[in-house]
Amino acid sequence: MDSSDAHREMPWSDVADLAKKFTVQVYCEAGTPRTSDTPSAPKSETAPAPKSTTAALEPQAKEFVLSLEAKWSRPNEEALAGLDQIYDDEGMYFGKKSSKEEVIKEKRAFARKFPEREYKPKEPISVWCSEGICTVRGLLDFRSVDPIAKIMSEGVASFEYQLILSGGAVKIILEAGEVLKRNKTPLSNVLGSPGSQPLH
Repeated sequence: MDSSDAHREMPWSDVADLAKKFTVQVYCEAGTPRTSDTPSAPKSETAPAPKSTTAALEPQAKEFVLSLEAKWSRPNEEALAGLDQIYDDEGMYFGKKSSKEEVIKEKRAFARKFPEREYKPKEPISVWCSEGICTVRGLLDFRSVDPIAKIMSEGVASFEYQLILSGGAVKIILEAGEVLKRNKTPLSNVLGSPGSQPLH
């Protein structure tokens, strides 16, 4: 019996079975053999969750606040430059909901009244981040001069910022603080005392 007779006499069910076996055999031979050196791809449901970015945001938030306090200690032209870029369109400013324009207006008024300022944050500084929002709290030593009243104020204050960090940009959505200790000294006494320190 030749091959043509065999094909005519083989039932279609047997042909289907052979086709299935042949297909499986080719698939197995063509595939890359799995060995101990070739791990299988992990299932999506067991894949590890992405690494949290909180650890990266915390030092960024702290450095931003330290830079901000250093900037605010500079002469007014430098201190007031770029404020519109670091405040969100609306936020909380010392307990009051304020627009960015209102915040900048208050900042300018404060800077005009106290044109000489110095702020030195003290360790430890608390930083806590969650879902792209960081809260930074701490204490700072401050010194400021009111040239109209001829008074120098110095003391200790608390500070708190809430920041939105996204794509390398930082926006302030809350700024708060409270003077915990303050001494006021007439400028005549400060400037006339031996060994007096420069104010800026």
